[in-house]
This record gives sequence, structure tokens and C-alpha cells, in this order.
Amino acid sequence: MKFRTPWQIHKYRKDKKELEFKIRDAGRRHQQTLEEHLRLELIALNMEYRYKYFKDYKG
Repeated sequence: MKFRTPWQIHKYRKDKKELEFKIRDAGRRHQQTLEEHLRLELIALNMEYRYKYFKDYKG
């Protein structure tokens, strides 16, 4: 086992905590963008349906 100074241990724990936070934050952002993407896809599908329906209805 390597000898580590308290400062090295502190820095390692701090970096590890920051990295875990970044991973969790990225996961949240990914989930949010996925939800937004699905929401936009649903809106696009709805608009496409309305356009086809009204086009057939008017014409």
C-alpha cells in the first residue's frame, strides 16, 4: 500500500465526490433531455395527425 499524506487523501475524496456529483447531474440532464425529446416527439405526432385530419376534412 502506498503512503499517502492527509492532503492527498483529502484531494482524492474531494475529486471522487465531485466526479460522483457530475455523473449524477449528467444522469439527471440525460433523463430530462430524454423526457423533453419524447414530449417533443409526441407534440410533433399530434400536430401531424391534426394536419392530416384537417386537410382531409377541409379538402
